[in-house]
Amino acid sequence: MASNLLEHCVSYILSFVHQPFSAREALGQYWMKDLDNGAYRKEAYVAHIGMLLFYLLSIADWVIDSPGSDNVILLTSTRILSFWSRKLRLDWDLPLAMVQGIAVEDTGIRFTHKSGKDHDKFVFIPDKTSQAWFFGQIASVVKAFNNRRRMDS
Repeated sequence: MASNLLEHCVSYILSFVHQPFSAREALGQYWMKDLDNGAYRKEAYVAHIGMLLFYLLSIADWVIDSPGSDNVILLTSTRILSFWSRKLRLDWDLPLAMVQGIAVEDTGIRFTHKSGKDHDKFVFIPDKTSQAWFFGQIASVVKAFNNRRRMDS
């Protein structure tokens, strides 16, 4: 009984411990909450990666206004979203429940869809360090997602 009380007290105290402010995470959460008129407001934000950086690294400054330069891939605890950051317009939404497989390729990450190849999604991430970081984020979310599904069944 005393150990349960102690565990409860420690858990309660730790609930007040805050993480340092992250402007990157705040921006991602802002996008997620406002995307598609708030359709994803109740999702749990995990990470995002923007494509503008890769365009700037690989081409000249004029590309800022080219198609795809404001594309963002956002990962939540249950889905992967692709959208345009300037107008917060959804490109595609891939629920993790529909993902059959995930593969790292030379220039990005491929999501194999359970409904067939026509529904597969590819995320262009040519920078290997960014690719490894985002894949690590995806791997931890998929692992937690699968554990939740196993416990629910």
